[in-house]
Amino acid sequence: MPVVGRRPHGPRHRPTGEVRPTVNLEAVADELYALRPSAFTATRDARAREARRAGDRDLATRISALRRPTLAAWAANLLVREHAEETARFLALGEQLRRAYQDLDGGRLRELARTQRELIRALARSALDSAAASGQSLGEGARREVEQTLQAVLADPDAADQWSAGHLATSLTPPTDFSSTGLPAAGPGRAPARTSTRPAKERSTKERSAKERPAKVADLDRARDRRRRREEEADEARRAAEQAAGEAAEEARRAEEERVAADDALARAKERSTAADRRLTAARDELRDAEREQQAAADAERDAHTRAQDASRGARAARRSADRATREADRRRSGPRTR
Repeated sequence: MPVVGRRPHGPRHRPTGEVRPTVNLEAVADELYALRPSAFTATRDARAREARRAGDRDLATRISALRRPTLAAWAANLLVREHAEETARFLALGEQLRRAYQDLDGGRLRELARTQRELIRALARSALDSAAASGQSLGEGARREVEQTLQAVLADPDAADQWSAGHLATSLTPPTDFSSTGLPAAGPGRAPARTSTRPAKERSTKERSAKERPAKVADLDRARDRRRRREEEADEARRAAEQAAGEAAEEARRAEEERVAADDALARAKERSTAADRRLTAARDELRDAEREQQAAADAERDAHTRAQDASRGARAARRSADRATREADRRRSGPRTR
């Protein structure tokens, strides 16, 4: 995978002559596909944001296009990273199988098929063990997908290249012209030449194999071309689906951010409403207290007014009584005197 440099039209305030660092997309992919699938998306988005902030939108787009691996693909990638020796042996076995298939060497194919069956089972167990050691258990379906991926690696050099990079996002599928045993699938004109124990038939068998070889190789090439076209169409459809899924995920992320913001705004509004309710309750309590105090003052005022009126009436009555007593006293003092 090429090394992608940062774009030369970065921020204008960057000093002239400063050397921009380069970002290796393959290194980013190595980091991402070594992670557990559950951590893939968040880390990928973080790396894309870093590239975007650095001004390299093309790199950010390419990082965002990396797809999260399935559990089976992740486990197959683990084999490449953690079992380098077994991986090298398996890739070499694939080259030998494909060479024997092209040479129509039936005996060699059967010999290698026994080896590949044992190696596939061993590698699949290693994948499950590595996944479990990373805290992720795999079910029976994932194990079968790992085995199918390994079968595809044996049959197809392109699949071998994809697997050896350690960046698989989905499981690989063996070509239709290879059986589950690693031998060419049975069919008209497709059976490999068989060695004979009878010396009398040995020459005729070799001659027939030599005549059939070009046709079989052509059949194999056509089958591979058909398979590659199907894979390209499937890849295109998968990329379109993944792009749609990515857009939907981005839309869901934005909707989630809006929902969180709305929840925060609602929480703040509720807090303000609760504080206002508390202040209103306190004001109502103060109003009730003031009304009670006002009523008590009015009652006291009425009582005082009544007492004042009563006192005024008593005072007037007392003055009248005093006036009468004074007049009576004056009358008595001014009465006729004895001569």
